[in-house]
Amino acid sequence: MILVNSVIVGVGPLGLSVFKRVCVNTERRNQYAINRKQVHIDFIDPFPPQGSVWRKSHSPELIMNTVTSQF
Repeated sequence: MILVNSVIVGVGPLGLSVFKRVCVNTERRNQYAINRKQVHIDFIDPFPPQGSVWRKSHSPELIMNTVTSQF
């Protein structure tokens, strides 16, 4: 087994999207691989859980991750 260490800086929408892709790609690769990979990811984000993307002063109409067809 091969151990891969990674770090994702920023756990906002983009960081979580990258995390999801790493998980999916690792699972796909490991499905048929002889030398399987195990991935260890550390997350670094200097902001509190709400992050810097979510601001309480913004209007409620500004929703992140809204499907385009909902506009």
